[in-house]
Amino acid sequence: MSATQYGILVVEDDFRIADIHRAFIEQSEGFYVVGMARNGSEAKALMAQHAADIQLILLDAYLPDVEGLELL
Repeated sequence: MSATQYGILVVEDDFRIADIHRAFIEQSEGFYVVGMARNGSEAKALMAQHAADIQLILLDAYLPDVEGLELL
């Protein structure tokens, strides 16, 4: 088992795709899901709340309220 754990924030508005991402991350050694966001507003809140725990953001390019790159 890997000693280093990398936290991932999943930002995806399609529930099915988000669940696939979550399952893949949970099965991958060394990674864990910090949070799941369905839109830009939720993502911003989770980024502020868990900033120290997030090493990677898996980000949908087109969200209902903002484009992915604008969010970053």
